[in-house]
Amino acid sequence: MTKVPYSMIDGAPVNVRSLGAVGDGVADDTVAIQAAFNSGAKQVVFPPGTYLCTAGLTVPNWLHIVGQGYAPTIATGTGAVVLRFTGTSGNFLTCGFNPTIENIVFWNTGGTYNDTTDTLSGTTAAAIKLTDNITMAYCSFSTWADCIRFGASTYYVKTYAVEFNRCTNGYRTDGAAPYNVDIHSPISRKTTNFFTGQTAYPARNVKVFGGSVEGYSTVCTGFLDFASFGTYYETVATRAGAYAIDPGVNGASVSLFGNLIYMSHTARFVNMSGLTSCSLSGSGNQFEGVAPSSAIMYYLPSSGSVNLTGDLFGAGHPNNAVYVDSVTNAAKFNGITFPTLPSGNSQAGYSGMQMIGSRGFISIGLTAQPASRTTGMTVLADGTSWDPLSLAGGRPYWVIWQGDRWRNPGG
Repeated sequence: MTKVPYSMIDGAPVNVRSLGAVGDGVADDTVAIQAAFNSGAKQVVFPPGTYLCTAGLTVPNWLHIVGQGYAPTIATGTGAVVLRFTGTSGNFLTCGFNPTIENIVFWNTGGTYNDTTDTLSGTTAAAIKLTDNITMAYCSFSTWADCIRFGASTYYVKTYAVEFNRCTNGYRTDGAAPYNVDIHSPISRKTTNFFTGQTAYPARNVKVFGGSVEGYSTVCTGFLDFASFGTYYETVATRAGAYAIDPGVNGASVSLFGNLIYMSHTARFVNMSGLTSCSLSGSGNQFEGVAPSSAIMYYLPSSGSVNLTGDLFGAGHPNNAVYVDSVTNAAKFNGITFPTLPSGNSQAGYSGMQMIGSRGFISIGLTAQPASRTTGMTVLADGTSWDPLSLAGGRPYWVIWQGDRWRNPGG
């Protein structure tokens, strides 16, 4: 009886070296890698090495691709397992249904990245083109026009510790609206656009958990729902005037919780200017660094719901950098559950500003009476510099504006 090698058993893992891949960065391994993908194996394993691919590859349905070694790195094109492409256009891994990819560096030498201008030229290539979903962990992309291009039915995307390094677009939609995109612990360095959606097909339920997004022109565009939890954001001087979160569609929802945001070179962190029927929520975020002149942390929508509580507006920003826009324009809030705020809403007028909906606000350490008031506006007076009822005795206390005067809610 002839013994069948384990590597040839249907569905068993296949090592690309067993089918002729060399992995020295010089020999063309395209044919050997495609043979491994087509072998019928459910898992294809790449030992450490650099595998040169001069043409695109097709990934069958449900294939698990694994590199033997950790991938993310700050150095372009380095890592335990590197797939090196020479792509100036097209898609280089065209995936079937539900692939899983781990521990791979995708490096494209078909273009040139200029570190002075922070621009990529010479390539329009996409590293990965999806049909539908993908699960990806500990992978890195260097110098691609598009790192992950979504397919027509991308409904459940899960990525963990995926790095974009000197690319144009990290995630990019393509003629359809993806939803349920879970992005855990991202690493994005000098990549122009972290998530690029389309206003004609806005993405649904895009979520970012932890990690850092740095050196962006935009963080997320073309979406209906975006949420970020505990992520670090900062851009670079060559991206001056950046609009970070810019949905571009009516009915959009933005939720930000516990993020650390350095406003350096960012003109608007959230831009919902002119949008209607939107939802904006923020809590526990820190806006640090030194914002540019006239920067805005939240540019509010024209109508919808706004709930901002407990953000820290750092003391280093210039006085004409504001937490929210157009605070003196009461008409702006006619269709929105948000207060008409006093004009001096920079750090010069507040310490630890908080806001709540229902056309009222709370402000800790208010230093001057609000310039305009609406019924239901609630203020926690500081008992020292502004004391409308002379009842505080040096202690903070609540007052509420009811029609024509400030009243103590207790009596």
